[in-house]
Amino acid sequence: ARVVLTSPAELAQTAAALLAEGERVGALATDDDALPAGAERIVLPVAAEEAAARLYAALREADERGLTVLLATLPPEQGLGLAVADRLRRAAGPRS
Repeated sequence: ARVVLTSPAELAQTAAALLAEGERVGALATDDDALPAGAERIVLPVAAEEAAARLYAALREADERGLTVLLATLPPEQGLGLAVADRLRRAAGPRS
């Protein structure tokens, strides 16, 4: 799945727009994040330690589900959050 970074405030709107374009959309989200119907939630914990431990499995899960786009928001960039944010930026970057 192509990774797209978005802000928490724009997560649902971005998901809805991508769904309208015919994309299979997932989001790395918490249970509290609102998503439109049709968007698949892949839970990524808020705690940086747990998110770091689960991130690669979550990216593989998106591919296994056949999602074409995976939305993600960056965690607070401190401690392990720096590593999680870096990995998400790399995943969202250009591919050769």
